[in-house]
Amino acid sequence: MHKRLRDYQTETIRQLKENFDRKIQRNLCVLSTGMGKTFIATEFHKQFKPDEKTLFLVDRKELAYQAKEAFVESDPTLSVGIEMNVHQAKKTNDVVIASVHTIGRKGSYRIGKFEPNEFKKIIVDEAHMSVSDIFVRCLNYLGVGPDNLEKDKILIGLTATPNRTDGIPLGRIYDTMAVKYDLGFGIRSGWLTDLDVYTVNTKVDIRNVKSTKTEYDLKELTEAINIQKRNEIILKTYLEQSSGESAIVYCASVKHAHTLAELFCTHGVEARCIEANTLDIERKEYIDGYKKGDIKVLMNYATLTTGFNAPETSTIILARPIKSDLLIRQIIGRGVRPSEFAFVDQAKTVEQRLKHIEKSIKPACKVVDIHDIVDEGTICSVASLFGFNADLEIPKEQTKFFKQVVEPIEQVIKEQNIDVKHIKNIDDLHLIIKKKPVNIKSLHPTEEVKDHTDRSWLPTTDNQYEIVYGKEKQSLIIERNSLDKYDLYVVDNATGIGKKLQEFNDLGGAIKLGDEYADQHFDTTFEKNREEWETKGVSPAQKKLLVQLYKGGIRVDRFKRYDDTEVPVLYFRKTGERVDAGLADRLIKQRIGK
Repeated sequence: MHKRLRDYQTETIRQLKENFDRKIQRNLCVLSTGMGKTFIATEFHKQFKPDEKTLFLVDRKELAYQAKEAFVESDPTLSVGIEMNVHQAKKTNDVVIASVHTIGRKGSYRIGKFEPNEFKKIIVDEAHMSVSDIFVRCLNYLGVGPDNLEKDKILIGLTATPNRTDGIPLGRIYDTMAVKYDLGFGIRSGWLTDLDVYTVNTKVDIRNVKSTKTEYDLKELTEAINIQKRNEIILKTYLEQSSGESAIVYCASVKHAHTLAELFCTHGVEARCIEANTLDIERKEYIDGYKKGDIKVLMNYATLTTGFNAPETSTIILARPIKSDLLIRQIIGRGVRPSEFAFVDQAKTVEQRLKHIEKSIKPACKVVDIHDIVDEGTICSVASLFGFNADLEIPKEQTKFFKQVVEPIEQVIKEQNIDVKHIKNIDDLHLIIKKKPVNIKSLHPTEEVKDHTDRSWLPTTDNQYEIVYGKEKQSLIIERNSLDKYDLYVVDNATGIGKKLQEFNDLGGAIKLGDEYADQHFDTTFEKNREEWETKGVSPAQKKLLVQLYKGGIRVDRFKRYDDTEVPVLYFRKTGERVDAGLADRLIKQRIGK
């Protein structure tokens, strides 16, 4: 059955077309694993200059084969060629899928097979790698690189992980982040499953294992953790939590993977190891057997992180410590696709998709974190995927990590303006909320904002500003992205659905267009007169609501009244600051939402 574009995929293609019309040619698209990046590429080829050829750049052979299959499935009339190793593309191909290592390495003659003007559309898979020398060499040759940009071409980078471990910004290659649909969006919108997280402590001490910022020494780590006691804990955990279910185990080394496969098989669990030296015929046999359910567990070391799709995978076992945020995102992404039998694409609403997943054979993906004794703050975890402390303790009674942990914390961040990065225990969060006085500064525009506008753009985080238009129930949001630029969004507060309006190099430009957009689409009479209104007295209705919302936190002066409203003057008890109409409005919105 032919797949239909999902709403966010349609929006991605629309945004790419619009950017090209506005002379923005090099676009980064961030979509979580499982959100259909390759499908977007195939549809973009059909919808944007369909008579022009597309070059699809990959860095692994598995991705090349999958991309070819996807393009042919989207349009069987397409001529799709592969330029990689023994495979040779043809001049007559509509789409060429090329290995960057084949055509981009120094001294390679194969890139010369293609005329730079032969391709107007260049798409890079795993785009977080495109700042490397080998990619830059290809992109410059094709006329879409940092040193050579031709006006009639478009570059699209697709990635789930925009932040590189070496810190090199992707802004070196890309002019804009066209869209961002991350793991949280996917789960919240019913396109991906929630996570059931189980932490298993092995009591194996690996603090003396040599390591860099992003990885452990392979030999020393294998010697430390490829031991019978720890391996039996992994087996025991699988049998207790996921017996008979499809699972992928991420091991510390090839040797560790083979050892675990043998242990599982010895105890009656059909398991196989896939590694770099696995023959293609065996790899296909193992993967086919896994997808059919004949093989229950696949062990691997650094081979099943990209280019592997198996929606029925119900368990991910982190059998190794992981220091790379990029790697753990790729790994978790292998398990968050809903079961094909959840039929999420047949549902018409978010609520229906969530119900379909909940009632399916895979209501969530189990993530088993085999945790050793490590130095604090040295490894990544499921919590760090959402910007929380990697050492955050996962409540044992929870079953849906995103719904029961992530969303409540995000709500607290938004409403209370609390920095939770240092918090390691959910109970600590509740105590902090109870003890924390209202942060008055967070309810006033910053000096940086005042340099550009008189309107009340308020900081919601260190990297985000927001202004609410209550009558229309919409907000304008400015957010600093990973390219160190500023995105302007309009958001429907009833549904949470947002649309990116434009991207700017500086905050002032984003605020200016935001104010202009508001003038055209919203009733801004109140905002334009806000400066005068800010210092007016609190109304009777505001007073009543503030006293209810901030029990004990508001002092009512029995002897002074506002000149214009005759209401008793209000103060914050802990700071002594007088509450006028503008501050009262922001305090109420913070507590009750929009």
